[in-house]
Amino acid sequence: MELINKNINILTMKYPTSWHGALWREGLMSGNGKIGINMYGGVKRETMIINHAELWSGKEVQELPDVHDCLAKTRKAMDEERFHDASWTLTNTLKEHGYDNERGYPLPLAELNMTFFDLPGFSDYLRAVNMETGEISTQFNENGIWVKKDSFVSRKNDMIVMRIRAGKPILNAKFKLDALKEETESLYDYIKGNSKICAKDNILSYTSVDTDGLPFGAVAKIECPDGKRTVEDDSINICDSSDILIKIKVFVKGKSDIDTLIDEMKRENESYEYYFDRHLPMHKALYNSADLSFGENNNLSNEELLLDAYGGNSSKELIEKLWRYGRYLFICGCDTDGLPFTMYGIWPGGYRQMWSHNMANENIQMIYWHTNVGNLKELNHSLFRYYNNRMDYFRENAKKLYGCNGIFIPAGTTPNMPYPNQVVPVIMKWVGAAGWLAQHYYRHYQYTRDTEYLHDILIPFMKETIDFYEDFLVFDDNGYIKIYPSISPENTPLNFIPKDNENMAHPMPTTINSTIDIAIVKELFSNMIKLCIEHDLYKDSIDNWRKIVDAIPKYRTNADGAIKEWQDERFEDRYYHRHLSHIYPVFPGDEITTQDDIITAFEKAVDLREIGAQTGWSLAHMASIYARFERGNDAMQCLENIAKTCMQSNLVTLHNDWRRMDISLEMDSGAPIQFDAIMGYVNAVQEMILYSSEKLIKLLPALPDSMQKGKISNWCFCGGYINMEWDVARNIFKAELTAVREVDIDIKIPKMFKDIKYSGNCTVEENGDVLSVKMKADACLKLS
Repeated sequence: MELINKNINILTMKYPTSWHGALWREGLMSGNGKIGINMYGGVKRETMIINHAELWSGKEVQELPDVHDCLAKTRKAMDEERFHDASWTLTNTLKEHGYDNERGYPLPLAELNMTFFDLPGFSDYLRAVNMETGEISTQFNENGIWVKKDSFVSRKNDMIVMRIRAGKPILNAKFKLDALKEETESLYDYIKGNSKICAKDNILSYTSVDTDGLPFGAVAKIECPDGKRTVEDDSINICDSSDILIKIKVFVKGKSDIDTLIDEMKRENESYEYYFDRHLPMHKALYNSADLSFGENNNLSNEELLLDAYGGNSSKELIEKLWRYGRYLFICGCDTDGLPFTMYGIWPGGYRQMWSHNMANENIQMIYWHTNVGNLKELNHSLFRYYNNRMDYFRENAKKLYGCNGIFIPAGTTPNMPYPNQVVPVIMKWVGAAGWLAQHYYRHYQYTRDTEYLHDILIPFMKETIDFYEDFLVFDDNGYIKIYPSISPENTPLNFIPKDNENMAHPMPTTINSTIDIAIVKELFSNMIKLCIEHDLYKDSIDNWRKIVDAIPKYRTNADGAIKEWQDERFEDRYYHRHLSHIYPVFPGDEITTQDDIITAFEKAVDLREIGAQTGWSLAHMASIYARFERGNDAMQCLENIAKTCMQSNLVTLHNDWRRMDISLEMDSGAPIQFDAIMGYVNAVQEMILYSSEKLIKLLPALPDSMQKGKISNWCFCGGYINMEWDVARNIFKAELTAVREVDIDIKIPKMFKDIKYSGNCTVEENGDVLSVKMKADACLKLS
């Protein structure tokens, strides 16, 4: 058998999963965008958790009451400076109506438990994820005999395939398919109480019903050509085998039934290689759609790489592997026609994981930041489809909560809960979710110029978002727009924090003109005006939209010289917080760049943020912001802190440190898994190497000391693809930009290289370190 071959696309771990009481957290993960598996355990006992993206809990959705008159009451209280009263008006009114809709949770589908006998000792233990193939593997030496386990989730056959081999027929094992066990959880009691388990011949079957009463289930076929197979109660035993093949199919939401699945599985008689060869090209096309190399690979294990990072220096090997791993998880965890990637991906190991919903005041946006430059644009549709399919509910939210046309998207939603489900002021009163999401819709069009998408998806979504703001916005006595109530997620002004340090997460977030809300409105309306002029749409509305843009106040600074988080003087900046919402005009927006005079005020605001209040994802966010400031070493320091404090041995990122290291937020409830941080890590690395907006490209804008040599392939800019290679020490720089459509863009070339020349079939005008370039489709510009 072929043992694990170490290379830059393979993550290896020398230790088994070891997070006490929750071994699944350090498991090995694979998926095909819909079905996910998480392998954890050791030599003698191993478990495969099986999940499906569409399997969620939930209860009957309660109708949203019409409480739109609360807006006037809220504003009256705010006008009278009774901000605490205003903060709770809407929330308390909903509660008085008995409104208590709850968000759902991703439900584990099943687990395959494997027990191995007669293995007295082992050596050379290694487990691995092959990111390029989607395979997860474990191997060890048993008294001179190698044992290896490989598994993947087929993109072609929509099936889990696992193979267990040994150099001699020493495999004695027991296999059981069951509900994922979590005895302290009532949802487990419900799932287990409705489950049916059966073992017959070489087939294991398991069924239960979700909280909507819809059946789901799994079927596993256990094959062994050279051993003995027996059935014992609800398990299958294998004796004296050297080769075991396991195939698993699943169904959810009553879309099939267990008998049909069993019949299908009986006809699946092909080899591991057959299924793998059909799967590989599909997975590989996504994984290799873009590439990054720093030219350093010492084949170190994850444990060794993280020990080096803990010492203060993330190696090039770790940085590159984390970029690759974030992309790997993303392509395994969502599909173009499926649900969006969540903070737990499709690998939750329990029934009520903290913050497992789709959160649109930061987290889901971060998950998708990297897709356009990273050439994974087609997977954006998982995000767009999710929100577009719930537009009727979002219209109802806008009418009943605020008396406005258009849409109101609650910050947190789940597949079966599009209504507000976190009935607290900091969520209920934030009206920026749809506007921020509109940025993702718009950027997808910037990169694709898909006119069908423009007319069918982009313009309708932006128009309904604008319809809401047109009704919600007011003008103050000076003619400027006034957004109130207005939230800066999820912060409270310093002068409204209780003096006795009462332990309240969000004591009074209800303000006027938060900087992020102003920036979102400005960006949304400006983009819509541009699109409508280009495509001759909504001509009668453009003047009114321009009036709103012209009435947006300029950003103000505080006494420290930092951009204010709330533009109204009555709200004082609070630096001890994880969100960086007020930096939106710099990142994720493109409004303010390093060429603008006000940029130093935004830098000051970030520099003043206290490190002890940060989280894994906020450090990733901060890294991308520092990249926009062209401060590469500061950006890299943020990523160093993630590796030191918020990362497990399987490179899965956490919300916070759990060891009281004071480099990230301390929480009594532990350290929840949050994949948004590793997706943010991917984006931050990309931001350091390439900045791309509609009119400007920056090459190597924020290169840290740890990235002085590297190479990228098939990265995207707005209008084409870029390949680039650099070595600062040797003064080597090469870049090749190829247009896929007509492009008129400025390119800022790196200052650290001397005498860069250009050539190609395009028009170029030099202006210092900026090249103004006009390219037609298929034109190429070469720099060296």
